[in-house]
Amino acid sequence: MRKKRLFLAIFVLLFFVSSNASASESCSSKGFTILTINGIFTNERGARENKDNLKKNLPPTFNNQPLTVNYLYNPTHLAGVGDFVDAVAQGVFEQKSDYDLTEMLNDASEKVTTQKLLLVAHSQGNFYANNFYDKTASQQGGVPKESIGVYGVATPANRVAGEGKYLTSDTDGIIAGEVANYIEILPPNIHIPVSRKVDGNGHSFSNVYLKYKGDRVVRDIKSALDKLKENDEQETDGPCISPQELTLGHKILKVVLAVADPTAILARDVIVGTYNVGRAIGNVLMGNVIESLPEDDDLVAGLPETDEEDRNDNAEPEHSTTPQEQTPLEQAPKNTEPEVAPVSDESPTEETDDPDKTPRRSGGGGGGGSSTTEPEAEDPEEDPVLPIPDTIPPTLVILGDNPVNIIKNTVYVDAGAVAHDEVDGVRNVVVAGTVDTAIVGTYLITYTTKDLSNNIATATRTVNVVETESEPEEPDPDPEEEPEDPPLELETFTIDEDTTLSPGVYNYENLIITNNAVLTLEGNPESADDFKGVKINAVNLTIMEGASISADQKGYGPNQGPGISSEAPYGASYGGYSYGGAASSVTYGSATEPTDLGSGGGAWLYHGGGAIHLVVSNTFTNDGVISASGGDASSGGSIYVSTKNMAGNGILRANGGNLYANGYFKSAGGGGRVAVYYKTSSFEGTIEAKGGCGSYDSWTQACGQDGTAGIFDETENDFYVDSSWEFREDDGPFSFNDIFISDEAKVISEEAVEISAENISISDKSSFTMAKDQVLDLSSITLDEESTLTLSGEETITAEYLSVSGNSMITVLPEKILFLDIPNITIDSGSFVFADAKVTRCSAWRRGAASRVNECCF
Repeated sequence: MRKKRLFLAIFVLLFFVSSNASASESCSSKGFTILTINGIFTNERGARENKDNLKKNLPPTFNNQPLTVNYLYNPTHLAGVGDFVDAVAQGVFEQKSDYDLTEMLNDASEKVTTQKLLLVAHSQGNFYANNFYDKTASQQGGVPKESIGVYGVATPANRVAGEGKYLTSDTDGIIAGEVANYIEILPPNIHIPVSRKVDGNGHSFSNVYLKYKGDRVVRDIKSALDKLKENDEQETDGPCISPQELTLGHKILKVVLAVADPTAILARDVIVGTYNVGRAIGNVLMGNVIESLPEDDDLVAGLPETDEEDRNDNAEPEHSTTPQEQTPLEQAPKNTEPEVAPVSDESPTEETDDPDKTPRRSGGGGGGGSSTTEPEAEDPEEDPVLPIPDTIPPTLVILGDNPVNIIKNTVYVDAGAVAHDEVDGVRNVVVAGTVDTAIVGTYLITYTTKDLSNNIATATRTVNVVETESEPEEPDPDPEEEPEDPPLELETFTIDEDTTLSPGVYNYENLIITNNAVLTLEGNPESADDFKGVKINAVNLTIMEGASISADQKGYGPNQGPGISSEAPYGASYGGYSYGGAASSVTYGSATEPTDLGSGGGAWLYHGGGAIHLVVSNTFTNDGVISASGGDASSGGSIYVSTKNMAGNGILRANGGNLYANGYFKSAGGGGRVAVYYKTSSFEGTIEAKGGCGSYDSWTQACGQDGTAGIFDETENDFYVDSSWEFREDDGPFSFNDIFISDEAKVISEEAVEISAENISISDKSSFTMAKDQVLDLSSITLDEESTLTLSGEETITAEYLSVSGNSMITVLPEKILFLDIPNITIDSGSFVFADAKVTRCSAWRRGAASRVNECCF
């Protein structure tokens, strides 16, 4: 009779199970969707909280497109036994599909409304994310590979589908400590210092990875989103992900699990710490009455530990009764899933003095760690703890005197240095540099240390080797031949993972940034120092392709800084004005020695660019990116480089931010400032300080003014501009051998600026606009390749030669007199002096003429 009732119940439930899940009706080519996938032993509330915590760390938009964050739930089956079996099948036997994957695909067909999709998986969820990618990116009508990505956190897998990034700590007790003993996994790639008392087994998504490395997680996710592309394969009037056809077997299993899962959880709760979970599930499902079972702790001790923030990670379990208080199965409320902490054998249950309280075990912050005390219940309405990244470098103290004087030919013994970090304790110190006491001179000893979050601190001791007064000078053994300097043995410091430096000065010998690492340089707008960014002194500095130094958005915060506008619609200025903001804001700082932070444009969360100062005594090679750009509506920051040799093919940029929200709130920001000085150069990359851009009407561009980007050849005393520049009175007077303006560069000047040079060359569609009372003292002026020289009509030009060719032009500002008093002027066919509707007077020597003519002779 009971079997008939069970069959009838299954039949009725199957009748109401639809063959297909409903799907979203449209698939937008604009916007991004992030779906989180949890690990085992995480209830749906925990999965939602993980999603919410991640969402709080992400901006509402990315690349000016909406960003949606949702989740796919990986439920617990048969009190975790089913999930444990699934994990083994996925990790050891590489199982590609199962019941839950089908459910996730159908859930995604409802939740995903954009072509661009990123799966953010934690723990066992990484198996599902990989299989989700494999299934959707390969099936007909699925998601093209360029539009879907995977990012893994605490992954037990040996790959990330689509060659995505991942983050696994070597202190993760579940993945690095247990799973790695049985299956092949991706090696841990970060060290998160955890406290077992606070952080459990170090595995939790929210309370470990987001809490301690939230900035790294967000940075990796943004990098993954940036790679996603729109496509022409997905129809915009249909679902982004096609729903799955449900087989009869799937429907039957759905019904069985709907009955078995709550039963198994309840049975597990009855026998926690005492009975065999598998036997209890079997007996309860068969309807047998459990009279007695053998006490066998060993049978339950081998159950898998909690994978994720199941119980203590988010809130106290809803169901916490002891076996004596257990609700009988027949009286269990319908459609409820009692929640209990999984069994752990790491520590025995402690006794309690309170007879009304029964002690129980519960998973720690990451699940799997045990606690002998009952955790306090959390307020479900209280916001969870947001990630607080460790960005404070260790304290580094030099021992002994600094500076120190050593007498020539005596023995120098370095006193060393010590380092301590508030989070990680005592740190090792790397010492670099040598002292040759046989040679009088000044030597530097550099000390470097870093904490487990890769925050770096450096310090330098100065050692002076001096002569004694009584010591006679030794004769030169061979006055005709000077001895060669001994080769320097330099200490190499390599940055091969994302690292952050706090504002200050750092000293290195060989500094190499590689392996796509990002060296982030913070800024401190509140500092009382004139320089509020990061200065790096190095003998050699190398940035490999794919690596970068970034001070993006490390300047003044929203609506802060010298360049903010007094009018609400306009963004911030620095080297150039924001779009429309010339009358309501100011440019500031030096163009020849730029060290200021960019200003914040007043838009939510967006900051100006930071300040980067690099001093390289030997060779600076940049094949990567150095960037100090501003956020939306904010101005670019500053990059100031001084080096002996410059090489590479990379980028240096301090660009302004784009329109904020299509300009409804703030206009595009002005460009920042870049100045590069070198003795020799083979650099063939890009140096720029562009103004930000955007469109108010979806087809025309509205851009902030470009900032200043100058290149100074100190050996030849030449000056190059191939982007933008302003000759400022505060930086003048200017004196060069030659000035080269090329590559569509735009050059302007302030009033009363004095410029002297042998030659100024303006080429390749470039322009130079002079200002009132400017003094230009040159031997020759050359215009070529559709370039333009605009006179103010009130400048003073002293030159011997003027050549205009290649469809180039000389003109004057409106209502000003164009006057040139140059002995030799050549204007080729196609080039001209343009003064339509303007007053023009020319004075020049004709070729071959013996006298000056006072007329326009062109």
